[in-house]
Amino acid sequence: MIGYKSLARLFFIVLLSLSTYVYADPLYQIETDGKSAVTIKRLLAEPTTKELIVGKLTINKLSKNIKQIEIPLKRNLVVRSKMVSFDENKKDSVVWTGNILSVKSDEKTEGQFENSPLNYVTLVEANHRLTGIVSIKGDIYSIVPLNEKQMAVITIDSRKFPVEAEPITPDDADSTSIPTDTQTETKPPPANLATPSLIQIAFIFTPEARQAIGTENLLAYTRLAETLLRDNVRNSGLAIDFRLFPAHSSVSEGNSNFRQQLAELQNPNTPRGQEAANIRQRYSSQLVSLVTTRNEYCGIGYRLNGSIHHFRYFGFSGVNYGCASWGYTLPHEIGHNMGAQHNPENGTNRYFPFGYSFRFTGQPAWRTVMALECPSVNCVRINSFSSPNRLHNGIPMGSPTQDNTRVLDQTRHNAAIAFP
Repeated sequence: MIGYKSLARLFFIVLLSLSTYVYADPLYQIETDGKSAVTIKRLLAEPTTKELIVGKLTINKLSKNIKQIEIPLKRNLVVRSKMVSFDENKKDSVVWTGNILSVKSDEKTEGQFENSPLNYVTLVEANHRLTGIVSIKGDIYSIVPLNEKQMAVITIDSRKFPVEAEPITPDDADSTSIPTDTQTETKPPPANLATPSLIQIAFIFTPEARQAIGTENLLAYTRLAETLLRDNVRNSGLAIDFRLFPAHSSVSEGNSNFRQQLAELQNPNTPRGQEAANIRQRYSSQLVSLVTTRNEYCGIGYRLNGSIHHFRYFGFSGVNYGCASWGYTLPHEIGHNMGAQHNPENGTNRYFPFGYSFRFTGQPAWRTVMALECPSVNCVRINSFSSPNRLHNGIPMGSPTQDNTRVLDQTRHNAAIAFP
């Protein structure tokens, strides 16, 4: 045994289904040895790690020929998934996504799962590393690569995530780099409103975050974060094409807290800000997000008014490396950059009176991606923005005054043309 939480070692085997694709073969079987003890101990020490199993890969090549797969998430829990899509458009990675067909637990099988943002499997292969995330009714299981042959499967306790910080509005920002002009210009949206808005994000890793994740794992980590962001767009019905560009920072976190790191990132007169400006120029990025090990919050960002001016000067956010991969903090902080706010009980939105998230406290309780945790019940987080026009379990996911999807739809055009 390694560490103080439940740990089993499993042997991973990827087997293709037969041509009829009517059943799936097991993905893992028990192993008697494991490595990468240092990384495993660090993962076990994370507050959000509820349980962890370790396995060894024998075949790690994802393929569109894999139609169904069984994934043991712990000793007594096996999920069966059917492929929905296979994305091989990027030269450096592939993404396999599937829905939930059944879950077997203690010899009991549950076989009715609705196709919803709470039930899915996402597997990403990049740089010979396999990573992913599984959601079963909002319960999250994270697949973390340890090396080319081994990985950890973590049962995530979402209630142990740090809180999301209250966003900073530019008028409240404590920075000497705030431009003196006060323009809030906008440009007409494209003639075809259905045309997706391309928004590129510089995804910058601090040296400490790079070490925690593993340099060899950064590409797979980035592609998974990008996939979760794209899933949010699809779940919300938005016409946005988000793309992440990973970059290495040479500026240490030092003693700077989360808010200080964000201020440094935004200020081009600081070493961190100058480096970010160069990276932003290199990738023609409209937005910048810093991946850090700071954990007083899951994330923090500027909440903007949708003007080109705001996007150019304040399109910055910071995310904790665990929250960005095991939670939905990146869509949350990008939502702030695009003008969205938390639920009305936990903040105000001076720019968009309808720009609030939504919480449902009935049974089962849930909340949209910008909403903070419910105070009296455990409400699972849905990777979707609030909207009265979309339903979850037959219930509207917003109201006329809680419609963050409308906010992003209004601001996406300026964001797409805001590159300095």
